[in-house]
Amino acid sequence: RKVKAAMELGGSVLENLSLAGDTAHIPDKCFDQMVKRACRGVLSDVDKNAIADDPAFKGVDKSVLKAVYSGMVALVLESAKHDVDQDGISHFLEECKFTPDRIDNFSKIFLAQKSSMQVLLGSLGSCRPHIVDVD
Repeated sequence: RKVKAAMELGGSVLENLSLAGDTAHIPDKCFDQMVKRACRGVLSDVDKNAIADDPAFKGVDKSVLKAVYSGMVALVLESAKHDVDQDGISHFLEECKFTPDRIDNFSKIFLAQKSSMQVLLGSLGSCRPHIVDVD
């Protein structure tokens, strides 16, 4: 089994993802919406950071909501960047203490949009800016 474990997620992101996996912080009814919002936030400028006023997250602590959203955005970006497959996602999210249902739901939502994210990431380029003129 080929594992693409090269995802580079820092300690704070891993903490935020642990919050996302915890039903005490993010209820099941909010989880799918959180994943969809994170994916849409990556793909669309209009949807970036549009979680604060979303009625789906009513009752969720705002600081937890912000932390979980940032962790989810980092996860979807790194997963798309490293072309992580279903097995890789499952293994990684198990380490973050996600339930099997949450792993399945995240995988379905993310994998449906992964190719669009990869196109977006590919269009960003990797060239450094060129200095044209210096006085």
